[in-house]
Amino acid sequence: MAAKSDLERYRTNFRAEQESALLNQELAKAESDIHLAELYRRMSETEQRHAAVWAQHLRDAGQPEPTYAPTFRMRALIWLAKRFGVSSVLPLISTMERDAGRVYEGQPEARAAGMPAQERSHARLFPPYRRLSQVASPGHCWRVSRADTAAPGETPCEPQYWGPATG
Repeated sequence: MAAKSDLERYRTNFRAEQESALLNQELAKAESDIHLAELYRRMSETEQRHAAVWAQHLRDAGQPEPTYAPTFRMRALIWLAKRFGVSSVLPLISTMERDAGRVYEGQPEARAAGMPAQERSHARLFPPYRRLSQVASPGHCWRVSRADTAAPGETPCEPQYWGPATG
């Protein structure tokens, strides 16, 4: 049986992943560059998978899946991205992704699901002083959901990759 503190952590993680999934979905809609929009869609899918992990931990503990409603902060970020462009919120998103990776390092369930590495990968897509369009433009690939390099036998430019291609 999960401890009360674990259950609250699962709920907090679930909501955070739902927030990130929603944010990335909305960034994809607001982004005019089709390559970047696809990147945001893929990141949203990863965050949805993370949310599903936490929902499953809650169900395994006999708890219901929490309902999700966007926070004021998330609604404000989405509004800013739509009003002033996606680049206006990238520094905040970069910080959010780096923080998520750090938080997950101390959680055995997150480590078992590979979440810290995935969140670090997301954070690297949002370098604080570099435009995202420089790393996700045509002819580039970047792994979004796992380590940044291709595993043996994988092609670096398969659809799950985004970032600088290596010959």
